[in-house]
Amino acid sequence: YKRRYPEIFSYFVVERSNLSQMIPSLRVSNVIKAGFQRARGSYLMVLSADDVLIRDDKLQSQVDFLEGNKKFVACCTDFELFWPDGQHRKITMRASLSRLSFWATQHMHISCFVFRREVLQSMLERFCDDTGMIFSIMVTGKCSHLPVVAFGYRQRDKSIMASTDSLGLYV
Repeated sequence: YKRRYPEIFSYFVVERSNLSQMIPSLRVSNVIKAGFQRARGSYLMVLSADDVLIRDDKLQSQVDFLEGNKKFVACCTDFELFWPDGQHRKITMRASLSRLSFWATQHMHISCFVFRREVLQSMLERFCDDTGMIFSIMVTGKCSHLPVVAFGYRQRDKSIMASTDSLGLYV
């Protein structure tokens, strides 16, 4: 994409040796923060190595929604979990949760979200993981849910989230 769209896409490499002693989720969050600090666009989205776009129009449909609905700071889509044995499961996001019930009933994934650049200023120092980032987006303003499955999250036995998934959050 960088070669095809050099004015839009850029990439960077974070030296892993400097981050190797960190808790894995904190290391990932620091990489995401570094990406946000380099981003130049009006809208931001996270797509990690274990995520895959299912719909080609994911980003465009979310940007179109935000362009047409200025009172919202973000919008999210549903997603699908994929396991190595071929199993898969749709997860419906709950972006309309009240802030009070967020932590107890959260079933969200950061890659479902597209959010306005303005949100970034108030959240860069606030979050330390995906859930904290989602909460930081939600307390900044209104978030809408687009009821389409737009990306997939690959589950792997040795991933950072494998132990979380085994707790039954996505079961």
